[in-house]
Amino acid sequence: MRSDTASRYRSADRPCWHSRKVGTYADEVVANVEFLEARARELADQETDRARGLDGKATALLAVIVALIAASAAFAARMPDLAAGQDLRVLWAAEIGLALLFLLAAGGFAVAAVVPRAARTAIHIDELLRWRTEVYLMQDPALVKGSVLNASVHSIGHSRTVNTRKAKRLTVASMLFGAALVSIVALTITLAAHDATREPAQHPTGDRTGTAAGKRHAVGRAHVSHAADGSEARRRTDGGHR
Repeated sequence: MRSDTASRYRSADRPCWHSRKVGTYADEVVANVEFLEARARELADQETDRARGLDGKATALLAVIVALIAASAAFAARMPDLAAGQDLRVLWAAEIGLALLFLLAAGGFAVAAVVPRAARTAIHIDELLRWRTEVYLMQDPALVKGSVLNASVHSIGHSRTVNTRKAKRLTVASMLFGAALVSIVALTITLAAHDATREPAQHPTGDRTGTAAGKRHAVGRAHVSHAADGSEARRRTDGGHR
């Protein structure tokens, strides 16, 4: 039993190309380390891709937020020129103010979602410098792959923590953006209602104007008709006297 243990875990003082035949570790350990190291790299790549996807969504949301902030600010600047009462102006100011507040908050959370960065493989520079040394190169290959496996696992844990933070902040940003859209929709509805109440008030005036013009035209035609009848009567009278 001792001889088996000693042969399996003997010191790594021989070159790696001599230890490949027997190996410092059992064949199962070597195979598992190779398999797990490859899977850890795949999981680290998946977390990196997830981080990029969250960053893309946050960036797109931030671009839309900036555009809506610019449009809201432009409308707020033009609001004093709109023909409306004081109560309606106060309502519009409240709606545009809420929209800007929600948009600014959503933009802040979107920026906070982009800031954290996920690391591909967290290997310290001191460990990388050791890779070039003869002592490190003479170690068993399974031990070397195991150190990279540990680094990949550490990277996965860090990336998942960062991605969870990104996802939460992006969720809050999306909710605030939705609240801003509700305020903008309410503002649009009040503007449409204001325009709808203004248009019917203009139509009766136009109708009354058209009716008055029609009456004046009819009276004018009546005067012309009476004048024509009077001229015809005078001509008949003059002809009769002759």
